[in-house]
Amino acid sequence: MRSFLRSLIVFSVLFLCAFIALNASYNRMIRTDHVKTQMRFLQNKKVVDTLFIGDSRSALDVDNALLPDSWYNASYPADTIWDSHAKYLMADEWFSLKRVILPLDHHFYTNYRLRNRNRCQMLPLLSHRQYAHVYGWQQFIEDSIMCMMPLVQKSAREMFSIRIVDMLERVLGVDVQGQEGIRFSSEGSWRYVSEFSDEERNSSDLLESTRKVVKEHISSGSNASVLEHARELIDILHRRGIVVVGIRNPLRNDYVMVLDDVGVHEIEDRLATLSFDIMLDYSTLFDHDNTLFYNGSHLNSQGSALYTPTVVGALE
Repeated sequence: MRSFLRSLIVFSVLFLCAFIALNASYNRMIRTDHVKTQMRFLQNKKVVDTLFIGDSRSALDVDNALLPDSWYNASYPADTIWDSHAKYLMADEWFSLKRVILPLDHHFYTNYRLRNRNRCQMLPLLSHRQYAHVYGWQQFIEDSIMCMMPLVQKSAREMFSIRIVDMLERVLGVDVQGQEGIRFSSEGSWRYVSEFSDEERNSSDLLESTRKVVKEHISSGSNASVLEHARELIDILHRRGIVVVGIRNPLRNDYVMVLDDVGVHEIEDRLATLSFDIMLDYSTLFDHDNTLFYNGSHLNSQGSALYTPTVVGALE
């Protein structure tokens, strides 16, 4: 019995040491990786008067390399309205913004985008007061503790495993993942550099998969707390004399067709109560050409190259 307890204690200590080491590795490799790079690039720009904030749709669809020098796309995959607010606060310290572009994409205002995935990346970039202003003091305390041990969260473990595989790809010179040709550029842009084949794009399995994605994104309906914070952020921007633009990004035709079946009109009614100065709807801009999409709701690099100047031309 004594030997068993001794072995159990040794195992527990070794497991705890290994877990602490893995969490430390995660924090070095991931926690501030791309968000930090993105915001540093923004900070180093001479002038920025137009700022995009939002999640992966704006991040992947709008290419920083094709924007005017005074524009910057600070959108980031899985960013919530709170993360977008935090990025605005940082940009507002560095520049005199004239225009902020927020998503009008339906899913951004539902329970789907209520889930906060990027707070551990935002935590080191904001002052304590800024973080509490956006997320609340209770959330600041919880995140300060949680982000020291991020691997207790499933999403963090999944991200960590992806990064390990990515490292193996670079070391071995092979494509271990065999999926998603996504790259992060030095300008702070995300790009889908590959696209589905015609066979994949037109398969019934892919269309059914799109339907499931649409339902996951939207079927819960609008979320009151997301809408309320969006309203607060828009009011803050207006008090600063900033023009607030709402933009709905392009969708593949099968995604658009499914929207009516999942209660999208309720969300649109709620979005109509937000006081955007300008509202642009490009959801059907490319619904005639599926070759410009990586999946149902994200453009590939070819689509982004066409879409980015379209948005710029509409607002300049």
